Amino acid sequence: MADTPYLGRFKGRNCYCSGTFTAHKPTLLVDHTIDGIWSNVGRAIVLSEQILVWTYIERRDPESGKYRRTRLFVLTLGNSRKSVRLLTFKSSSKIWAQLHETAFRRLGGAPKLVVIDNLKEGVLKPDIIDPKINPLFRDLLAHYSCTALPARVRDPNRKGKVESAVRGGQDKLRGLRFESIKEAQAYLDRWEANWADTRIHGTTKRQVAAMFAEEKPFLAPLPIESFTFYEYGKRKVHLDGCVEVARAFYGAPPGWIGRELHVQWDEKFVRLVDPMTWELLREHLEIWLDLSRRGDSAVDARFGSTQWTSPKSLWPA
Repeated sequence: MADTPYLGRFKGRNCYCSGTFTAHKPTLLVDHTIDGIWSNVGRAIVLSEQILVWTYIERRDPESGKYRRTRLFVLTLGNSRKSVRLLTFKSSSKIWAQLHETAFRRLGGAPKLVVIDNLKEGVLKPDIIDPKINPLFRDLLAHYSCTALPARVRDPNRKGKVESAVRGGQDKLRGLRFESIKEAQAYLDRWEANWADTRIHGTTKRQVAAMFAEEKPFLAPLPIESFTFYEYGKRKVHLDGCVEVARAFYGAPPGWIGRELHVQWDEKFVRLVDPMTWELLREHLEIWLDLSRRGDSAVDARFGSTQWTSPKSLWPA
C-alpha cells in the first residue's frame, strides 16, 4: 500500500488525491465526501504528473558559442513510475504544449488526468476551486481527451512521484556538457531505456518497464491527427470594425467596435473568439494583409494602398 486515500486524509488532502491501491492496478481518482467516506469516481483513471525545471546540464549555444543551461521536462505516470524526460532550451506556452504532445506520443497513449505544476505556460491563475488554464494547453488536453488538475501552490507532496523523477534526471546530467541539445537528448534517452526503465523501483519492488506494460492498455488512444498549434492574444476592435493580427486586418462581427476579443491564429486561419463564452465569432482563411481585406474601402481609407505589401515577399527563399 502506497499513499492510500485513507492515509491521504491525515496529510491535509481535503479535496482530491490519488491513491495507488495495489502495485499492478492503475491509479484511481477518488473524492472525499462530507461524511468522511471515500468512494471511487467512475472507472480507473490513469494519472500522470509533470514539471519543467532547470537542469545542471550545459549545451553549446549555436549563436554565441557559449555553454548555457537547458530546461528539463519530466512527465511521470502515477502507477508504473514510467517517465518521459525531454530537454528544451526555451520555455513558452507553445513549447509547454508541444512537450506534452511529444510525451504522449512517446508513451503511445494519453493519461486521463494530469497533475500539472503551476507554471504560467500551463496555469494562468492558480486556484484550488477554479484554476484558469492556458487556452492553448487546455485545447491540447481536450484534443487528447485529457483533464488538467493543477497542484496546490507550494505543496510538492501533491506530485511527489514526478519530483523524485526530476531529482534522478538532474543527478544523472549534473556537470555534463554537450555540443547540441540533440546530442544531450540522445544521451538521456539511452539512460532512460537502459537504466531507468529496467530498474527495480524502491516503492513498488517491481521493474518499471514491466509495470508500464500493464499500465499502457489503460492509456487513452492517440488521435489520428496531431494537434494544430496556434498563437493567441487579445485585440481591440478599431473604429472601422477591424482587428490587427500579425500586420494584417480582419473584420469583426457588428457590435464589437471598441470592445476586446480573443484571437487565435496559425499559418492558415485567424479565429475571433468571444472572451466570455469562447464562442467562435468569425474565421478568416489567410493571415496576410493583402489577401484578407484587400479592396475594402474602409481599410484602404485608413491605412492607404501603400501598406498592402505582403510580408511573404520578405521571407528568404
